[in-house]
Amino acid sequence: MASSTWAKQMSGKSRRGMGNPSVHLCDYHQVRLDDSDFASAKKEAADSPAEYADTMYANSLCTALVRRIVEDSKVTIPKSLAHDRAISMAMAMEDRLSADSHSLEDYYKAMGTNEDQLISEMEEAATKQLESRAVLLAIAKTEGLEATDSEYQAEVRRLGMHYPLSFDELDRFFHANGEDVAIREDVSIEKASRLVTELAMAQDSER
Repeated sequence: MASSTWAKQMSGKSRRGMGNPSVHLCDYHQVRLDDSDFASAKKEAADSPAEYADTMYANSLCTALVRRIVEDSKVTIPKSLAHDRAISMAMAMEDRLSADSHSLEDYYKAMGTNEDQLISEMEEAATKQLESRAVLLAIAKTEGLEATDSEYQAEVRRLGMHYPLSFDELDRFFHANGEDVAIREDVSIEKASRLVTELAMAQDSER
């Protein structure tokens, strides 16, 4: 499959949000990190510049706790959603290779792989990403942390710094393409991530 075929597959598929993945949350307030999670977080912090060490430590613990919540919950991601995310990831990878004057064919030869294997591997990675997003969205809904209209508007204004459009023009564009849903999801996920970070850091304080 050539990259042009990937582009055709994704044509007209704007970033429209998660849709309706099936999520049955566990009691996430009771999910515990173990010694390996804390050890891994400490290593990541130690490998980071000193000014970012605390942030890296907290982010690593948050990621670990989200992963454990996913494991203890029941999450079903539609294969079509994972496939579309995998294609987007592959296209981004191709862009990075092209920027370094390489091609996907160069990558396949160097890694001893092929297109089918690449997409399969990326579908696995995409599924894990989407599972984490789905769980965080479910937590946001449970905790009443879904994006408010004012938070959505603030995010549109922030994004507007990168576009030569007014707020109203950008808002209409996002709504017309269904991207307003994804933006609201991003805000909700960020809020839920802060909550999960607080839960993880509370466990750290108990050690």
